[in-house]
Amino acid sequence: MRNAKSINSLRDVASLLTLCKAELGGLDKATSREVVEWLIRTGHLHAVDHRQLYQVCLDRLPESAAWFSKADKDIGSVAEHLVACLNCVEFAERAPEIISRNFAEKDRLFFIHVPKTAGTAVRQAFQARDRFALWDTSYSTADVSDDQRFSRVLGLLESLASGEAETIVISGHFGVNDLIRWRLLRPNDRAFSVIRDPMEVALSNLNYVLTVVSDYAIRADARRWTQNLSITDLPIQPHAVPVLAHKLLNNKDYFAEFNNVQSRALGGDSERSSALNALLIADVELVPVQNIREYLQTQWQITMPDGAPNQSDKFISSERELNWDTRSLIYERYIDKDVLLHDFLRRNTISGDGRTIIPSRDWI
Repeated sequence: MRNAKSINSLRDVASLLTLCKAELGGLDKATSREVVEWLIRTGHLHAVDHRQLYQVCLDRLPESAAWFSKADKDIGSVAEHLVACLNCVEFAERAPEIISRNFAEKDRLFFIHVPKTAGTAVRQAFQARDRFALWDTSYSTADVSDDQRFSRVLGLLESLASGEAETIVISGHFGVNDLIRWRLLRPNDRAFSVIRDPMEVALSNLNYVLTVVSDYAIRADARRWTQNLSITDLPIQPHAVPVLAHKLLNNKDYFAEFNNVQSRALGGDSERSSALNALLIADVELVPVQNIREYLQTQWQITMPDGAPNQSDKFISSERELNWDTRSLIYERYIDKDVLLHDFLRRNTISGDGRTIIPSRDWI
């Protein structure tokens, strides 16, 4: 085992996996079973042991000595372990760190996706360009199947191994404090986020949950909200929307997930000072949602496609459709801190183009 040297880094794994691209019709379409069978058939892992796979893929030793029970040269066991390491939730959760470390020569761009700020469209715009290798932190969640996660891992490794990707893009619903904690942001790397009028975000969140409940009843989150709201009549009818919206806004689970989402993503809590401090430390660029197309074009030479992916039904088009009590509830509990932050940021647009908000020491 000590003389096994054929795979010493994740880069080696990526290069190995690209060899099966032509045979399997593209790594992003391959199943985990197909990759295991290919590895066994080709014999590329004959000099690799289980310990190496953990060290290379997860940057740690195995948690148990159980792998000793397998024959050192059992290539089937080794192949299954390699695929299992790449397809586990741990790899997905630690992918920003693992990928960045193994491909340190690549530039890094971090996109902090605040919910309901055109983030899905931004992510897809980067995914469509070969010079960007994108990993989204949502790939580690329970909503993503093993096959879906494995497909995205293989697609990412293929992109990095091909040499076409110049920049690693880490996107997802992480916060600025997560970015600081990861310690992955180097002097020449960049980070940005998109901000939006707080009331528009609040209405979009309501529409999102109502759409999930009405149109995707089999989803786990849809069942959860249906039970919480005691909904029996589906799909949701227009006359029921005001009552359901008020119920949602008074629900503790909904409050925990959707109150002051912009302030919490940008600062870790809902206080404006926390957000400004974190933004300044990490030097995060902020782009008002109405300027995102121009930002992507001028800064990254990306044309954002028309249309809005993952768009919710318009159960509520304007706050004017809500009664005064419901509007007051939104302003007082759900966007009070976001409004303060948003107003401050709008008054402090100091970039040269006047369209991007760059953190300033004047904020302190």
